Amino acid sequence: MRIGKKTSIGVAALAVAIGTASGQSFAGAAPAGTPTPTGVTKAKVITLTTGDRVHLTTTADGTRSTGIEPGPGRSDIGFFAASTFKGGQRETTVIPEDALASVSKGDFDARLFNVSLLDRLGVTDASKAKLADKKPSAPGPKAVKLTLKSIGRDGKAPAATLAFAVENKTGETHSFTFDEAGGMGMAEVPEGMYDVIVINRTALMKEKGANTAIAEIGTKVMGDTEVMADARKGRPVMTPVQRPDAKTVKSKLGLLSAAEAGGGVLNYFGGPDDMMYATPTKMVKDHRLEFGVGNILDSPMDAAKKYQYNLSFMEKGSIPHDLIFEAPDAKLAAVDTTYHREGDPVVASRGNYARIGSLGGGLFPILDLKVPVKRVEYYTPGVEWLRIFQIEGQKSEEKTDTFKAGMTTDEWNKNPTKP
Repeated sequence: MRIGKKTSIGVAALAVAIGTASGQSFAGAAPAGTPTPTGVTKAKVITLTTGDRVHLTTTADGTRSTGIEPGPGRSDIGFFAASTFKGGQRETTVIPEDALASVSKGDFDARLFNVSLLDRLGVTDASKAKLADKKPSAPGPKAVKLTLKSIGRDGKAPAATLAFAVENKTGETHSFTFDEAGGMGMAEVPEGMYDVIVINRTALMKEKGANTAIAEIGTKVMGDTEVMADARKGRPVMTPVQRPDAKTVKSKLGLLSAAEAGGGVLNYFGGPDDMMYATPTKMVKDHRLEFGVGNILDSPMDAAKKYQYNLSFMEKGSIPHDLIFEAPDAKLAAVDTTYHREGDPVVASRGNYARIGSLGGGLFPILDLKVPVKRVEYYTPGVEWLRIFQIEGQKSEEKTDTFKAGMTTDEWNKNPTKP
């Protein structure tokens, strides 16, 4: 069990990595606890074929971030996200959980969920995208078959699997194509040493699933090779908080494997009924392995005093054996926050993103917030947070903050626009 480790970093949940160049550079942090406006210099919204919306923004300091807004009636849908990065370039795919199996089997064109590609093509509605026919890529002269057997927590083929094979020296990243049942995946890769990083989802019952982060590290691939990712070895991942009535809104698992030249990142962002697990690994020293977990928790809807927790933690070098990340109020930043509004109440959008390099990658959830309202917002301290507030068609604000543990105050929409 751990409390407020210094290695903790924030990632407020929902989708994987669009960022700046590899090893992202950011503007200097604001003085601790001081909300600082940044301003959006560029914003774009891409609607996926499922109706979910991806918000791409660039702030004045050059930071790129990506917010995920579930489509109508889809607030409980989880999202898988996969990103590869090499030479300062990043390619990001965001896939709703109910579409992943079809994408993994090739029934849906994965390019329709590649928000980096759609952005380059100027596409704002993926359902209307006109993509060129795919050209099959020829494997290298020494390519061999790497087979992945993915097993869910119930011992059967999982409902969905997202996986990369990342070469330990070069960071070259390869994706897997899965069979009809979803339990066997195959990638053609050059011989070498690989981390096989996996997030698989077991459907336990209606609207409830178990999601497991698995890393089979240092897998030697010399000739055709099979590796197993068994979610039954996973241990529960928990982020207990001090308030017993706090309810999970969004939760996150993240896994990165990389070398100096590049690598791959997987994330799953789930809802209140998702259970999270991870399989502990040994420590890695010859390349990068990072594991992240996050949670957003809200007060009950009828609470007299409203609050929200924004929690994230990261471990470098391994998936740890201790997967309980405690967050007592005294160890967190507590921001007494007022959201102003003139006229009738309106539903605004709020998102929080901890700027942390490759694992978080600029992705976060966009959540509805009815304003005006007052609440206490808790944050992982010592992290540079990018915080976004928007009333559609009226006002957008951004602030960059590095909070210390303890209480501070903040206001949004101080000069509100009347409806």
